[in-house]
Amino acid sequence: PTRTSPTTSARTMARSILIVAAAAALATTALASCKSFETGMCPGSSSCLCAYSGSCAAEGAKDTGVNTTAWREGKLGGCPGSCATVQHGKCPGSGSCLFDAGGCGGGGGGCLDPAGSPCACTGIPASGNYFLTSFDGSSCACGPCHQYGAYFSADKQRYGCGHHLNVCRGSKCVKSVVVDYGPSCFVEDDAGGPVLDSSPAICQALTGGSSCGWSDHFSIHVSSALAPEEDGIPVGPFDVTPEQFARLVEIGRKIDEGMAFKKTQGY
Repeated sequence: PTRTSPTTSARTMARSILIVAAAAALATTALASCKSFETGMCPGSSSCLCAYSGSCAAEGAKDTGVNTTAWREGKLGGCPGSCATVQHGKCPGSGSCLFDAGGCGGGGGGCLDPAGSPCACTGIPASGNYFLTSFDGSSCACGPCHQYGAYFSADKQRYGCGHHLNVCRGSKCVKSVVVDYGPSCFVEDDAGGPVLDSSPAICQALTGGSSCGWSDHFSIHVSSALAPEEDGIPVGPFDVTPEQFARLVEIGRKIDEGMAFKKTQGY
């Protein structure tokens, strides 16, 4: 019978030990990054469970799922400790991931396309991921703050006055109307990513709290929306299924493409 030489057996065993050790090290690294974002691990995998959709995608692969408890609990975003999965690399000299390729300012993401005076961020993140903050008042840049009711947002510099937005956190959404300018560039730099400043009613509907600050890092998804007379969804809170959410995002993408085309044509 064919026998394996002692030397060959030793090499095979050593290689197996190295493979197991490498896999364990990789799993430990990924686990640490996942724990920092409280998302957990994908079963049988060293990659993070991406909180935006709750699906398990391989490292570097696009996450396409729209299901599970993580999504319904409103844990949006991705796996900050694993930039290749959702983000776009590391900031130079920093352990922070870039926020949607938004550059390295403040906490490692920061302001997209700063402009204007006072300075405000004009870039719309391709991911649609923002942090939620809250504000209130009587007079806003587009007129009375409450002219459309209790559910309103800033970001005139990104979307324009009167623009409708779907602001979602998990299965809970709010249709909002843009009435104000801001927030300031330094707020998004400090937060480490795009910020949507919204009314206390939106903060309450999505987080259950009476106020939202950038340091709370309440992650939300923002997409352009049709007017109530166009889609039958009034301004204010509503619930969505994962399939309905995906449809809202697709509609928002088409609205943004139309806005971008108009800008190129000088409208």
